[in-house]
Amino acid sequence: MAKFRAKARAVELLGKGQIADLPTAITELWKNGYDAYGDHLSASLFLSGYRDTQSPFFVLSDDGVGMSNSDILEKWIVLGTDSKTRKTIPEKPSLATLNKTPRMPTGEKGIGRLSVAYLGNQMLMLTKKINEPLQALFFDWRILENYHLYIDDIEIPIRPIKDASEFDSAWKELLMDYKNNFPLKDDDPRQEKWEEQPDLKTEILKDLGNIKVPTYFLSEVIEPLCSNTAHGTKFVVFDPIDQLHFLKNHAKPDEENEDTIEFIRSGLSGMSNVFKEEKPVFDTSFLIYDSEIPTDFIHQREFFDHEDFKYADHLIEGSFDDYGVFTGNLKIYNEEVKNHLFKPNKKKAKTSFGPFHIKIASIPGAGQPTLLNPELYKKMNDKLDRVGGLYLYRDGFRILPYGRKDWDFLQFEERRTRGAGHYFFSYRRMWGYIELSREENSRLIDKAGREGLINNKAYREFKATLVFFFIDLARKYYGKRAEFDIKTEQQEKIEQQKQEEEREKEERKQFVANLKAYPNKLEELQNELNRLTEELEKKTGELFEGYEKIENILARIDEIKIKINELQLEPPKKFIPNDSQRKQLYDYRKQRESIERKTVSHANAVIVKAQGKLKEKELLAEFRRKLAAYEEALISIIQEYEEQLQISFNRLQAEFHQEKSDELEAFRKEYGVIQPATSNREIIYSNLKAIEEIHQSRSQRIKDRIQPFVEHLSRLSIGLDEDALVGYYKLEFLKLREKWQETQELAQLGIAVEIIDHQFNALYSKLAKIIDAMKGFVIDGEDSATTYALLRTTFEHLENNYKLLTPLYRTTNRIRKDISGQDIFDYVEKFFGKEFREKEIHVVGTPVFLKASFFTYESILKPVFINVINNAVYWLNSVEDRKLLFDFIDNKIVIANSGEPIDEVYIKEGDLFKAFFSRRPKGRGIGLYLAKTTLNSVGYEITATQDPKYNQLDGACFLIYEENHES
Repeated sequence: MAKFRAKARAVELLGKGQIADLPTAITELWKNGYDAYGDHLSASLFLSGYRDTQSPFFVLSDDGVGMSNSDILEKWIVLGTDSKTRKTIPEKPSLATLNKTPRMPTGEKGIGRLSVAYLGNQMLMLTKKINEPLQALFFDWRILENYHLYIDDIEIPIRPIKDASEFDSAWKELLMDYKNNFPLKDDDPRQEKWEEQPDLKTEILKDLGNIKVPTYFLSEVIEPLCSNTAHGTKFVVFDPIDQLHFLKNHAKPDEENEDTIEFIRSGLSGMSNVFKEEKPVFDTSFLIYDSEIPTDFIHQREFFDHEDFKYADHLIEGSFDDYGVFTGNLKIYNEEVKNHLFKPNKKKAKTSFGPFHIKIASIPGAGQPTLLNPELYKKMNDKLDRVGGLYLYRDGFRILPYGRKDWDFLQFEERRTRGAGHYFFSYRRMWGYIELSREENSRLIDKAGREGLINNKAYREFKATLVFFFIDLARKYYGKRAEFDIKTEQQEKIEQQKQEEEREKEERKQFVANLKAYPNKLEELQNELNRLTEELEKKTGELFEGYEKIENILARIDEIKIKINELQLEPPKKFIPNDSQRKQLYDYRKQRESIERKTVSHANAVIVKAQGKLKEKELLAEFRRKLAAYEEALISIIQEYEEQLQISFNRLQAEFHQEKSDELEAFRKEYGVIQPATSNREIIYSNLKAIEEIHQSRSQRIKDRIQPFVEHLSRLSIGLDEDALVGYYKLEFLKLREKWQETQELAQLGIAVEIIDHQFNALYSKLAKIIDAMKGFVIDGEDSATTYALLRTTFEHLENNYKLLTPLYRTTNRIRKDISGQDIFDYVEKFFGKEFREKEIHVVGTPVFLKASFFTYESILKPVFINVINNAVYWLNSVEDRKLLFDFIDNKIVIANSGEPIDEVYIKEGDLFKAFFSRRPKGRGIGLYLAKTTLNSVGYEITATQDPKYNQLDGACFLIYEENHES
């Protein structure tokens, strides 16, 4: 009877011959590592120049279960093993799963391990199970190229390594044993099989002698695998293939290798499904060692993640069931379409491909409406250029080559060439995934060479369903003439918003420019006005020579005053300036007020004095000159506005005519398509109805777009500041949003404090009991007694400080009571006494304060003092004479200190009491906000002041008073 026999080259055909490319080869081995319950799948390329590396070598690793000697003999070197195909998944974690959740295996053919042959010729496999010795196997894959050899002609050497010190001898034995596969004597009967390929044998033997293992190999590769608890597998490939050598210049590739490098990088990115929110069960890395610090080749952190979906302009997420029916949600810019349903155009029957989940996002090309700002758009666009595409995952592991730039398997771009507006979707502008599983989608099978899915009935039906799905989506929502006009409406809103943002941006830009330029201009005008005023004083002295000598000076002074008047800078209407800008605006307005109060007033006084020396005729001439000057200034202002108005009229008129032209052209195109070509009555009746529907649709669109514009213009009138009104509502909205965010954060803080309060109570109780119990074990006179006494004193001090906080926690079920100034003073002394003494802060309470009484809530008033004084202690650090004063003036509590004063802009603008505003480098900005909020809730107010009547120490000064007592 005949039997099958396999030539050695069959192994090469099943391994290297079935692998499409380098990323596929690496992925196949990573899959095996994942199936072996590895969490960290890595690749490392060691290049010449890294420490004492003489020849590059490549290491592929996993931290999976690893293999024993019997596993290698019975599984790894047995081709076509069916252990993964027929093996049932363990029901629960065990030692066989490294106590991890059981996984659905990704491999099924039993030949994926042979892909290591693609990576290079010489392979050292190192593998270890927990509590088993490390196993080392060596093989040079080129021996399989001898077409005369059969599989059983080749011996594969294996050696156990119990300790790292055994590696050198084991390595030499492995090489020697492998050399025994080659006949070296003429009388060896095996010589016959090498007669036709002597060069191959010579090359292999020569290269075996040239393998150089670097000195660090023992400490960095072997030793970590030799401990009893170590586990995992490493493939060490000597003399790796050229594609790996190309990666030496991966940071700055030349034109010849750039495409190859990007191809490898994209093929190895996104191996685990990081698009999902759940953390993947495994991670991958590819490090290149060409210097002391390795570089990350695949830049996993630069791949997409689930957070990127929030930047999508368009988002599709849902599931296809057994019948190919999709149910899910769509996002079209800011509009959501819930529970969108798609049914394939076929009889209801179960599909051959099975149910699956899909999530796809996209942003439009450059120049198209987008919700993203330029920075975010660039970030996402760069990602799309590098790794954009539609990825397929099976049980969390990427299926190659889906996701690559050149693997548009649903032919999005081909359809776009026939009508980009109609078909809409672009493969180059999308990212996302389709999630398959081995259990649910068993008929979608990987090709043997891992070049996608086999083109069987299930795949063809799967592909056709998705193609029709995206065509249907474009027809209904995304295409140029979609049934539902959501996208166009959203684009128009986005364009309007962008225009508004641009206007605001220009206004902000102009405001910032004015903030920078106006103070200098004002200073120049002030200097010129001072010079002219001084000159006028000289001209109108005792030797006054008449009006003609001072007329030009008076004209120049008026000109300067007009310019100063024009340099007014008001707060912007459409946006809130930042703190720095507000400070600059405040300083500028103070500068201008000072000039008006001093320089201009002095100039006016000198002018009046000069006018007093004029004759009636000269005085009348001065009046006429001044009148003409002011009229000319007003005309200049009005003409400037008139020019701006004319530009706006021209722009609006052009926009209106363009809109009119576009709408009429669109209407003509639509009715042109349905114009009857025959005299068939039914067709004419149908088209009559269609033309009416088209008219109604276009009419409504014109009303929606043009009517609000016309009505807005009709409401405009001189004196009505719509910008101020819109700006007011916008700023109020921003304030409300900020207030809501602050409330949320403070609520969370309050809950945390409440929880900690309960925990502190329990902890103090336990500590007190433990410390009391320890007393019985302490022997008087020994060191332990001293230590115990220190522990008890420290604990009591901590407990006393904690008790001081008791009034601060609960405000529910509170009652009002009389709180004296003396009571507050004593409370502050207890709370801060140690700090006052250490920092030499002199604290004074005036008699009127100590005798005063305040009828309010203790749980509200005392925390305010704690907050204010805590800030004061900080700001007193920077001064020598440290004083703190409590007083009571005009029915107002005064808390003053001699530290750094508060800038007036923070007082006038109210910044000091805003949530999260702080002048301290590490301040949280909550204390004064809470103080004001809680005091307001019980009819009290807190303010800051620089009024010397209250601020007697010239530092920071706060007033607390009942609102109806404010003077």
